[in-house]
Amino acid sequence: MAATLFVGAEAVVGMALFPPPFDKAAHAVYFGLMAGLLSHGVGVRWLVVPLLLVPLIGALDELHQSAIVGRDASFFDWLADGVGAVVACYVYRVWKRRRIE
Repeated sequence: MAATLFVGAEAVVGMALFPPPFDKAAHAVYFGLMAGLLSHGVGVRWLVVPLLLVPLIGALDELHQSAIVGRDASFFDWLADGVGAVVACYVYRVWKRRRIE
């Protein structure tokens, strides 16, 4: 999922897939899904990994976008990435806890 952010990013220059404010929701869902899958991969004991790694990938994505002509980086996009990751990790933790009980 992280690779798709960087590969072919130049091809979507000037194309807004989602109009504001729905673009923030798309960021939260995409990065939340990434964090949820990573959470399932590392388990509840290692939730710090997706909580740190997914926002880092989001920051690198925004940095990458700032270097592409026609695209811009946004702190609020990165914030939506982080919120999606936190929510997904929380949902995963609650789901695992209820599944064990």
